[in-house]
Amino acid sequence: MDTARLLLVNLPYIATEDDIKKAFQKFGSIEDVVVLRDEDSKKSRGMAYVTYLFPEHAVRAKAEMHGKVFQGRVLRIKAAQARPTKHVERDEKRLSRKQEQLRKRRENAEQHTWNLLFVSANSAV
Repeated sequence: MDTARLLLVNLPYIATEDDIKKAFQKFGSIEDVVVLRDEDSKKSRGMAYVTYLFPEHAVRAKAEMHGKVFQGRVLRIKAAQARPTKHVERDEKRLSRKQEQLRKRRENAEQHTWNLLFVSANSAV
């Protein structure tokens, strides 16, 4: 496992970030604990992410806590991918259709275009 992030599943709905941190900090320094919550009710969904400073700590925590009882529920622990960064590099393949059309219009705007509508009716006669 090359990630220091764990996904905890089947958590009690009353478990808080502090409860999880207290239970898992004995395996190493914890960088972050995030309890997943429902957007509407803001109640826990029974899942959380724990991020350690070092992947070795996450491996040890997973080995020792997977299948153990935590606040009356059997914990399931999975390795999670590293948290995505907020700064996403723009890639032309990821542009939406409207963004792609806007980009093409900007490129074409640099070229001089000629249209009959640019000439007034009096000049054309």
